[in-house]
Amino acid sequence: MSADVSLVLNSSDEEAGFLIPYHAVVPGDKKTTSSIFIFDPKTSTVKKAQIKSSVSKGNNIVVTKGIKPGVIVAIAGVSYLKDGQKVKLME
Repeated sequence: MSADVSLVLNSSDEEAGFLIPYHAVVPGDKKTTSSIFIFDPKTSTVKKAQIKSSVSKGNNIVVTKGIKPGVIVAIAGVSYLKDGQKVKLME
């Protein structure tokens, strides 16, 4: 399963970033390090990417670094995924 990622425009007290569901985030070893899995449509694999996040908005989190416009972010079964794993995109 994949998710639509929304751009969040910053106010004076927030950094700009992308809004993704909390359950797309794979917790890291440290409090400040988290990751997501990005789908590569050419190889049908996922790649683990470290992210930096700022604030939460409901069930979503604002990602300020580690994600680019147009990427497909895995949101289902992320705790079972491995870097480079072949997956099937659900539509």
